[in-house]
Amino acid sequence: MKRMIAYHANFYGTYNRKNQLIEEMSELTQALCKYQRLMCDRTFNMSQTEVYKNILEEIADVEICLDEIKHCLSIDKDDIRSMKEYKLRRTDGKIEEIMNK
Repeated sequence: MKRMIAYHANFYGTYNRKNQLIEEMSELTQALCKYQRLMCDRTFNMSQTEVYKNILEEIADVEICLDEIKHCLSIDKDDIRSMKEYKLRRTDGKIEEIMNK
């Protein structure tokens, strides 16, 4: 899969992959909004299975585009991991503050 990500990223280029990522994130946003509608709107005409499948597909598309962007920009996965850990610890601190009020 890593080889395909690199091949696609190199073929289409950073500009194209950036635009594709924006489009895919928008589609994921729309899929998540449909999930919200499914939960509270009885007139919504998609099944739970369809909504779930759509969310799954859009998450996959976003992750693929993210991987392509990381390749195009030579972003190190250890740097991303470190940033995620920092942000998760920061959120833990915020939750702890809220819980201690």
